[in-house]
Amino acid sequence: EGENEYDSLEYIAPLPEQEEGEKPPPPPQKISMKLIARRAFGEEALAGLSADEVAERVLALQHVRLDDERVERIDNLEMLGSGVTHLFLQRNLISAVENLESMRGIQLLCLASNKITELGNLLCLPALKALDVGYNLIERVAPGQVPPSVLYLTTDGNPLGEMDKGRWDEVFEGLPLLRTHDCVDVDDGG
Repeated sequence: EGENEYDSLEYIAPLPEQEEGEKPPPPPQKISMKLIARRAFGEEALAGLSADEVAERVLALQHVRLDDERVERIDNLEMLGSGVTHLFLQRNLISAVENLESMRGIQLLCLASNKITELGNLLCLPALKALDVGYNLIERVAPGQVPPSVLYLTTDGNPLGEMDKGRWDEVFEGLPLLRTHDCVDVDDGG
């Protein structure tokens, strides 16, 4: 098999801590049409467009980048079209995986470097192939929490204090297509 786009996912490093004397970070943001459009097209490209024209462009997006935006909550994604296949939410302030029901076509979901403590609400993503939840606060991954369609799973950089080989084996049993976990090939038993 040839290499595909998921084989070369970039490594997402954790956010550095704020140094003493630095100015405080900007306030958290909500996911909005304006934020999505600004990130996808830039301020200049949006100048002079009507709200309907902006909405039409946003609905046509396949890759949505909202990384490094200080987003606290996954919300308002229903404004995106059904053609979105890649959603990048790394390096934000997200503490819960939620409100993804309208994103059934997502193939790549990056939630690395957030404040997520528990995996959940992912089974509504039947097309998910790559899931990156590295560098969060996750202690445990339970069997059945990750959609069985996942090929690439990244959990590196989490405490995972409750996970041992036996527990990982239980998780992997429910992931028949899994190729790599934390960039290491998963033994298919053959």
